[in-house]
Amino acid sequence: MSEPLKICRGRHNSFFAFGDLAVYAVLLALVLLFTFFSFSGRKEEGTRLEISYRGEVIFMAGLEKDALYVFYIDGGKGKVIAGGDADGLSDYNVIEVKDGKASVVASDCADKVCFGNGVCLPHRMTLRIVSDDWETDL
Repeated sequence: MSEPLKICRGRHNSFFAFGDLAVYAVLLALVLLFTFFSFSGRKEEGTRLEISYRGEVIFMAGLEKDALYVFYIDGGKGKVIAGGDADGLSDYNVIEVKDGKASVVASDCADKVCFGNGVCLPHRMTLRIVSDDWETDL
């Protein structure tokens, strides 16, 4: 049997060589380790809620006390009032602070994405939980 025929036949007998499998196993292990360490980092507990309108912080409140806040747009400006009564308002989001967490519980926007992630694109409103004691990585 000629040399080119042996090489061709050898390639068709196995899909992967042992060396290929070893390289793929090492790459998979590295990806799994990176994913594990990326998502298992220390989670800080936030101490206050920031509500932003068009990227500018317009309201801050502590998370230690349960409360309801209504964010609404009036004359092109974002405003926040205490209490959960949004009657007579348009372009509003009701934000609930409970057990140290904040979430949107009511809104008149069409897509209702803000219920899951705290960002309302139609109203340009963003919720952020921040900590007062922060450290730099440097």
